Amino acid sequence: MKIRIGDQSLRVRISLAEAEALHQGKEITTTLHFNAIDVFEVVLRTWNLSIAEVHYQANQLTASIPLEVSQ
Repeated sequence: MKIRIGDQSLRVRISLAEAEALHQGKEITTTLHFNAIDVFEVVLRTWNLSIAEVHYQANQLTASIPLEVSQ
């Protein structure tokens, strides 16, 4: 998974294998290491709502996308 954050947007590029896992209901996770101490985790998952949502909590950014988008 490749992540780009900027200008109030989150862009995620995933591989075909990651897209298939996402479609099967699995979460895709990547960890960004800024230095030896600071770690930031990004989680991409699907859900049953028709809108996307991004939630931040305790050094973790979770992006939930509609299930039909993963298809």
